[in-house]
Amino acid sequence: MSYWILPLGATISIHVDRLEGNYAVLEWPNEALTAVQYEEFPFEIQEGCHLQMHLLPSPIGVFRARYENPSLLNRWGQSLIIPMDNITRAGFSYWIFFERVRCEYQR
Repeated sequence: MSYWILPLGATISIHVDRLEGNYAVLEWPNEALTAVQYEEFPFEIQEGCHLQMHLLPSPIGVFRARYENPSLLNRWGQSLIIPMDNITRAGFSYWIFFERVRCEYQR
């Protein structure tokens, strides 16, 4: 009998720091910043939004953690950086989706 050994999923609270061009600059719990293309979000975002990113391991997930740097997830030539340690495992595939918690528009 064989078993799939998958890491547990994660839910991470993040904050939209600012919008630049086609990217949203996200602030992570460790205060690191990364840019994510708008097309990753199934809803309209704006500066000040609080989001949750759900990261679920899946043998058929579209994002794959790289062996040399598991924090770098690749999908069809695009990359998503998760600037936190021990969230993903090298070589595993993941489904990623974002959920809006609340938006506090700042002028």
